[in-house]
Amino acid sequence: MKIANQNLLLLGAPALLAGAAGVGLCVVGNSLLRASQAAFPTIPAGGVGDVEGYAYIIQILGAGAGQLTGFFAVVAGLLLAGYGALVLLLGLAARAVYKTTPGRLLAYRVLIGADLLVLVLPVPALLASSFRDLLQGSLEVEPLVVVAALAALAALVIRNTYTGRANPPAAPEPIAPPDHTF
Repeated sequence: MKIANQNLLLLGAPALLAGAAGVGLCVVGNSLLRASQAAFPTIPAGGVGDVEGYAYIIQILGAGAGQLTGFFAVVAGLLLAGYGALVLLLGLAARAVYKTTPGRLLAYRVLIGADLLVLVLPVPALLASSFRDLLQGSLEVEPLVVVAALAALAALVIRNTYTGRANPPAAPEPIAPPDHTF
């Protein structure tokens, strides 16, 4: 398998997973928005007593909290889907550029470098979250697993791209038989 295809698979799989998770989060957020709109109370007609008024206020607060949660879920889903799409598009662009000629190989390496930069964007936030949890006396393992997976993935792609593996040696030229004419 070509190194460019291997790198595309290594970068494309998490990009597709992030994109699918983002789309799923958008769907959940959108359904939460619709459900909270349906739960919004109607304005009572006529005189309202204290108990009904407080119940109305609590219903409005609950529906508003549902709207806010749905909105943030949709925004987070769009960001996650955009992140996955950007990683995938940079990987596809790098694969399209790949050739073993010097100029094309340099462009491939630059595009893979940009793709790796985008890939590791969430690492500082995940490490800060883990450090904050550790200071509070609890340790969440999930962010550290994601950081380790991204680091291993980046190490494999770096090894494939920036070593001699990306530029296989050219086939040796055939040796011509000696010319014995004087």
